Amino acid sequence: MAVDPSARVDPGSLEPRVAVPGKGRSRRAQVWRRFRRNKTALVGLTCVVLFVLAALFAPVLAPFTYNQNFFEAVLAPPGGEHLMGTDDLGRDIYSRVLHGARVSMQAAVMATVLAMVVSLPLGLVAGYYRGAIDSVIMRLVDALLAFPFIILAIALAAILGPSLMNVTIALGVGSVPSLIRIIRGEVLGLREEDYVDGAIASGATDVSVLSRHIVPNLMNTLLVQATVMIPGNIIGEATLSYLGLGVQLPRPSWGVMLNAAQQNLSSGPWMLVFPGAAICIATLAFNLFGDGVRDVLDPKTHR
Repeated sequence: MAVDPSARVDPGSLEPRVAVPGKGRSRRAQVWRRFRRNKTALVGLTCVVLFVLAALFAPVLAPFTYNQNFFEAVLAPPGGEHLMGTDDLGRDIYSRVLHGARVSMQAAVMATVLAMVVSLPLGLVAGYYRGAIDSVIMRLVDALLAFPFIILAIALAAILGPSLMNVTIALGVGSVPSLIRIIRGEVLGLREEDYVDGAIASGATDVSVLSRHIVPNLMNTLLVQATVMIPGNIIGEATLSYLGLGVQLPRPSWGVMLNAAQQNLSSGPWMLVFPGAAICIATLAFNLFGDGVRDVLDPKTHR
């Protein structure tokens, strides 16, 4: 069930961008035109937007609260006022799936942001300064990469205890080693560019070189990596919650719903079908969107 977000997209082919005054708007328009020509990516973007809206407005869109019981309609099949049926406690599954989207989105986005915040400075320092500090950082990264992403996340979640915040930390920290390696590799290449050498020769400080020349040219890579990490974190959160290491009852999570469904596979298979379908659709949507972003930002696809 788990997907390893450590299998990152190779950013080596992504087009470096040097900021040119006055061309930002035209470049954005060009990128959007390229993206619109990718029909699969547009489908993914549409689904991502719907998923985000469902997560943001779950309390409004859900016909019932996620913990409201209908004891006269326990394990009611889909139909009528319960579009996706009810679970073994008489709770409306449609309402719980919507609220579960909110939990999954929150965990996935926060974990991705956490990984970026931790990885970016470490990757910058390792790739820009090289030498002893690079060796220390990368040996630690190599040690952590010896553990598969989901195993590391499970271990961290078990240590921290079950909660949404702790599962977010576990997923974010679990993504850090591979992201540091990717950022470092990009910085090593950018460090050798002529415009970086020129800035250093002109007396620019390290902070100036990093902020004006290195970090802006990492944005494509970071954007692509974010679109890869978010679907992986959605599945990671569902996995940890399914194992009892994530979100706890009564708060709904797609993983918690799958765990409850295994007790009622014969009497209420819809308890498994709908949260499982939500995980698949959300993951597929972000992957399609991410593929489109990668194709747009990869110059090799536009020759």
